[in-house]
Amino acid sequence: HALDASREATLRSADATHGGDSLPAQREVLDMVLEHLPRRFPRSFSLDGRRLRVHVEGAGCEYDVDEWREMRPLELAGLLLQEDLVL
Repeated sequence: HALDASREATLRSADATHGGDSLPAQREVLDMVLEHLPRRFPRSFSLDGRRLRVHVEGAGCEYDVDEWREMRPLELAGLLLQEDLVL
């Protein structure tokens, strides 16, 4: 899931502006996304411990959830969803 340059810049700007104060809410959003996606789309998403596997036809990737959850939880949630996320 590659972000285009403008979306990535927007995410980083939002993190810089709201990072510390909103981290608990960002983590809550990520936790809800991680609970929902594997249950709703088991062929496309699986959570093994704290490793999220994304299975896309012809490709796939993995995310270390703890690494993202620490400082950039909303960014990972945004990578996984097509919706815009705003706190």
